[in-house]
Amino acid sequence: MKLRLSIVLVPVLIFLHSCTKDTSTEFLQEQWKLHSVTHESKCMKLPLEQTPREEAYILQFTNKNTFIMATSSNSAGGECTIISEGKIHIRNYKEHPEIGPKKEHPEKEPEKEYQKMFDKHILAAFDGVMTYTYSKNKLEFRGEHNQKIIFERKK
Repeated sequence: MKLRLSIVLVPVLIFLHSCTKDTSTEFLQEQWKLHSVTHESKCMKLPLEQTPREEAYILQFTNKNTFIMATSSNSAGGECTIISEGKIHIRNYKEHPEIGPKKEHPEKEPEKEYQKMFDKHILAAFDGVMTYTYSKNKLEFRGEHNQKIIFERKK
């Protein structure tokens, strides 16, 4: 009797365990819009009206080990490893320059200078072992060197 009960219970328990949702990595399935970056005690907020490309600053995990997040002018991405619930290692986040037409007279517009500074800021800050917290509409990373990167769920 015990043997038959074991034969029935073991597959049922395995099935039930496989149906439980892994909430610790649920955020990997979403797209997140960058809101602000704090690095080296300087906080920079993303000026939404100045974002030049629709896909810029959208964090998307392509799988559990890689992500993409374009900057204002280039594609960019990196690697990540979830160490444990609430802890992630971000590495190799860098731009992949795209070739396009060169301007004959590039103007130094204040918005473009801010975007370049913002790009450098996020590329430097989004690196290393970080803790993360997330809720329905917010994803926040905090780094070992007082970095803080805040995202909002993309609608």
